[in-house]
Parts: sequence; structure tokens; C-alpha cells
Amino acid sequence: LGNYVMCVVTLKRFYILHFVLSLVLIVIMLLHIIYLHKLGSTNPMFHNNLKVTFFPHFYAKDLYIILVFLMILFLNYFNFMELSHSDNNIEVNPLVTPLHIVPEWYFLSFYTILKCINSKIAGILLLVSFFVLLINIVSINYTAIIVWNVNNLYIVMDWFALYAILMFVGAKLPLAIYLYLAKIFII
Repeated sequence: LGNYVMCVVTLKRFYILHFVLSLVLIVIMLLHIIYLHKLGSTNPMFHNNLKVTFFPHFYAKDLYIILVFLMILFLNYFNFMELSHSDNNIEVNPLVTPLHIVPEWYFLSFYTILKCINSKIAGILLLVSFFVLLINIVSINYTAIIVWNVNNLYIVMDWFALYAILMFVGAKLPLAIYLYLAKIFII
């Protein structure tokens, strides 16, 4: 029933399963939206059955969102908008180790944390502590986050600035100046 080595048949089955399950999920989601638009929605706060119709406003909003999504998909497909680093488009040579590994842009800050720490375990612990700190900042003062005041705005701006700086450093070659800069901003 099982083996220690993944074979081609197992990989093909997993790929097919992932492909089919995603299509099934999309079909279920579209059926849900179609029935919701056709039948309307009731408001559970009121006891009378006033239907909220979806016709002109929500159809237009859904059509707009679908067109924006298709435009972004089109731009990505034909490489008009490149969200990836150009080094990721080079054909892989298994005999040569690349000089510079560049992850996708949304992983660059986390890659920086891992890149600037020499110990693997310390890097993982620092990465986990980064997430724990972020979750604690949000959960400690949740009521104050709902009411946007100047201090909360500064906290959010600091996190975005830290994320952007770590993304910038992660995209650079692992030179001493960038590793030192990353260590300063991580602390």
C-alpha cells in the first residue's frame, strides 16, 4: 500500500486530485453565487421575509470584479506584468548551484530573516517569534485596533515599513552590508 519513494503514478494521482478538487470547488462556488443571486437573501435580523435582491447593483459589482481578475490573469499570462524576479525564469541546471536564490516577492521578508541568521534553528525560532509577536500585537489590544487612533496607525505603518525594508534586503545579494542591515531591522 505504501512505499518510501514517491513514484510517477502517485504524483500523477495527486496532481489530478488537486486539479479536480479545485474545479469542483469552483463549480460549487459558482452554483452558490447563482442561486444566491437568483433567489435572493433573507435578513436574519428581521422576522418578516423581505428579500434583498441582487439585480442591478450586485451583478454589476460581480461583473467588475470578474473583469479585473481576468485582466490581471491576462497580464500575468502574457508577461505584461511581471510579479516575479527575472532569475526565476532561468532554466534549471541541476549541475550548477545558483549564485542567488530569489523567492517570490511576498516571501522576501521571511527569506531575509532566514538568510541573515547563521544557525538554522535560530532562524526558524526567529521566524516563528515574528509571527507570534504579530499575532500578540493584534490580539492584546483588539478593541483599540477597532477604534483607529494615531498610535495604532503608527504601529501598522511601522510593520509595513519593516516588511518593505526586509523585502528590499531579501531581494539583494547576500553581501555583508545587506546582512548587517537585515540584522539591525530584525532586532
